[in-house]
Amino acid sequence: MALEPDFCIIYTAECSVHKFQDKTNWGAPEVERSAGGHILLVAHVLQDGTENFVTVDSKPYLTKLEYDINNSKDGHYLYEVLRFPVYSPAFGYEPEQLDANDEIAVYAHLVYYNPTDKFYKAIGPSLGVPPDAVDGLLSWEEITEFAVDEIRENDKIIVYPWHDLFACRSKKCVKDELIALGCGCEDMTRMMKYFKKKVMLDGAYALSDNQEHSKAEANIRLLENMCPKC
Repeated sequence: MALEPDFCIIYTAECSVHKFQDKTNWGAPEVERSAGGHILLVAHVLQDGTENFVTVDSKPYLTKLEYDINNSKDGHYLYEVLRFPVYSPAFGYEPEQLDANDEIAVYAHLVYYNPTDKFYKAIGPSLGVPPDAVDGLLSWEEITEFAVDEIRENDKIIVYPWHDLFACRSKKCVKDELIALGCGCEDMTRMMKYFKKKVMLDGAYALSDNQEHSKAEANIRLLENMCPKC
């Protein structure tokens, strides 16, 4: 049975921070968590598909399962767990190969190297030459930028993408509107303000559940305009 990734987000007391949790059942009979170094990429995805990445601390790379995510907006978020194989001196690593149009035909090997606690891309063929060897610079270069297509689309690593709707501020806005009603439930004008926001939020969740993430993002942006404090 193939490993099934299992992720979730956890709200905190402050909407500016939430947690991403990896609940995947690592270990026997599948693979150990420590057999791969993980980098978590997180981006707020706009309606037009633009990805605005947020900074995430992925250390310790071999064991981390819960990550703090700082954010400034509600909306559609993409979470990508990039799993890099751990460097092995017994494996023959190869650099990328380009076609006649200078497009990548074969992706380079990528690894996590525990002694330096860093990630590397093969730039030359090597067998038994670690990145920190005297001649390691001839075979390896450190990866410092992970949110690029060359890394995210590389078939030598495993990428686990996951989408979710983060709506902490939006939920507070709807709750505040309900609280503001007090006992004035007979005032339909005030009731309609609450129902409009509630329907907008419920619709965003329904769209997200249906994998219509761009439409869910649109709902949250409309709700944001109705909630100036958000």
